[in-house]
Amino acid sequence: MTMAQKVTGSVAETSTMAAYATPEVRGLFEEWAKAVEEEILAFLKEKGKATPADISAKLSISEESALFFIGKMAREGKIALGEIRISK
Repeated sequence: MTMAQKVTGSVAETSTMAAYATPEVRGLFEEWAKAVEEEILAFLKEKGKATPADISAKLSISEESALFFIGKMAREGKIALGEIRISK
């Protein structure tokens, strides 16, 4: 539930910020986001599976940003989400 709340919050914040962005800024963000997604996919191909914390550490982004990209990529069918369990 916490992960879903974090992803939802990140998406809402991004949407709010996008409303004020110029087309140039949106284009730059989209280029950066595509590059981040490609790095995540390469990392997953190398490792086989990873946690949001693994992705965060590998890409030097916050765990919240990693969750945003994981949720986005899962919705787009680029990655599959797996195990759900009680955290320790």
